[in-house]
Amino acid sequence: MPGCQCNHGSGAEAVDQADLRSRLTANRYPGYRTALRMDAFIYQYSVGGLIFVIGLVYAGKQGYIGLSGGRLRNLLLLVGGLLVFMALQGYLQYSSMETTEPVEYQGGAERKDTLGQPIDYGIMVAYFLAILAVGIYFGRRQKTIKDFFFGGQRFSWWLVAFSMMATLVGSYRFVKYSRVAYEYGLSSSQTYLNDWFLMPLLIFGWLPIFYFSRITSVPEYFQRRFGPSVRLCATILILLYLIGYVGVNLYTMGTAFNILLGWKVLGHEERLDARIVNYADDFVICCRGTAQEAMVAMRVMMQKLKLTVNETKTHVCRLPDESFDLVGYTIGRCYSPRLFSGICG
Repeated sequence: MPGCQCNHGSGAEAVDQADLRSRLTANRYPGYRTALRMDAFIYQYSVGGLIFVIGLVYAGKQGYIGLSGGRLRNLLLLVGGLLVFMALQGYLQYSSMETTEPVEYQGGAERKDTLGQPIDYGIMVAYFLAILAVGIYFGRRQKTIKDFFFGGQRFSWWLVAFSMMATLVGSYRFVKYSRVAYEYGLSSSQTYLNDWFLMPLLIFGWLPIFYFSRITSVPEYFQRRFGPSVRLCATILILLYLIGYVGVNLYTMGTAFNILLGWKVLGHEERLDARIVNYADDFVICCRGTAQEAMVAMRVMMQKLKLTVNETKTHVCRLPDESFDLVGYTIGRCYSPRLFSGICG
């Protein structure tokens, strides 16, 4: 812990010094900061614009865009979208922003035993029931691989688009972007404004390959294009990515679940000197001499949240005399061949 405090202090000092140097430079050279902003903006849209033009040329050769009919409509949509995002980013970057004065907190410090309102829990229950009903209803129609991967090609494009976005959005996005949006406002969306540079290549280059070749995955395309060895390499890389992606989602889901439990908000952590260690929906309460009180507090919270406790996994364990399992690991007394002694871990 002392090391963490030391590193945190050094980082804060470095940030302050960097900010001081930036302010001194801006004061001496008034055009310095504007020049840096312009360079970044011009660099971004120079490189991105080049990729965008390459995509337009490719789409034109394939006959998807042109100067008449539907091809002209496609061209106007692509260029118009780029201009809209360019104008928005320019406004967010160059317009004068005002900082309001801080407002003193007017609310009370009273802690409520119940988190959320009945309408909140009603929406959650209705959502899961609706998802379950849709899955059961359409799952009965899936007979072939085509039905599983393509939905039998019975759905409109807008429904497929919504389904893809719902699959893409994970728990970490709600945790990350809500915090970033609260700190920086609309400007936090600038990270996604660059996606439009790739739109011509994506819509008129990559998607037609998937659609007309009827492939079901990216590795399958690499096999057809380059061979089985390249498909194996692509599969390994995608699996490594998914391991990290799923891990981040589980971690952020556990973080949100930890807040939802209200262990800190309701004062149980400070009152019982107990810490919660959780991974997704599995958690352990670590405490000294207050295990029974922590168990009672946990059960009361779970009842108020309308959540069920797994009785087969829930028990009081005294370390290191006893042991317990958590996400595949056994925590308890272990033997260290290097130290020739028992350790707790």
